Amino acid sequence: MDLGTGRLRQTSSERLKNGIRILAAGIPFYAAMGVYCARLGLSWNFLWYQILALSSGMFTAAGYYLGIAGITLGLRFLVIQFRRNAE
Repeated sequence: MDLGTGRLRQTSSERLKNGIRILAAGIPFYAAMGVYCARLGLSWNFLWYQILALSSGMFTAAGYYLGIAGITLGLRFLVIQFRRNAE
């Protein structure tokens, strides 16, 4: 890392490590989703059933949007890791 210019510079390997850490932070969610899908027998239709549950009133819109915001924030952090700083 070069702090001499006032900017934090990362090497490609550091960016890759940070990207892997961001993806690994979601492991508890992935594990819980897999367990719930297996128990309910949903397989890969899980997203479709979430949309149906939202439209039928089973989930609240606030909870749905909070989940989408969390996923979006995680993806944004991942993108930031691989974006080169303009010099």
